[in-house]
Amino acid sequence: GDIGLHFVHGGGSLQEIIIPFIRFYKKKEEIAEIVEFRRLDSTKKITTGSLKISIYQEQPVSSDIKPMEIIMGLYDEKGKLISNEVEVILESTSDNPKERIKNIILTLSGKGSQSSFCYLRAFDINDKSRLNPVRINDKLIISTVMDIDEFLI
Repeated sequence: GDIGLHFVHGGGSLQEIIIPFIRFYKKKEEIAEIVEFRRLDSTKKITTGSLKISIYQEQPVSSDIKPMEIIMGLYDEKGKLISNEVEVILESTSDNPKERIKNIILTLSGKGSQSSFCYLRAFDINDKSRLNPVRINDKLIISTVMDIDEFLI
């Protein structure tokens, strides 16, 4: 019987009139790299009580390249410090490579002078445990003048 009946909508409800709009903000993450560095000298033997080394900062610090602070020293086979430690801040913004070279001098302690070899290591300044060398972990032979003098006697 009621085949011809039509249902008429009674008007728009609030849910039908309002269109939800969600605005999403994503914070831009910093994707800056940390500056690279390397040793310029190739010294493999310490013949005096000190070692002069040159550290080269590979690229200038910029908005994309963050500075780095490292600490360097000479360590024995057990990881004990046998020289002074030197802090090196790699933060040069210069495009001139010569201006991105840092020269440091490490002086052996009494115990260090008695060792036959050591490791030149660089650590991130925040690595208080000194367990993870950063880019530089070179084995050096120690042959100081004192050893040579004793050998000649």
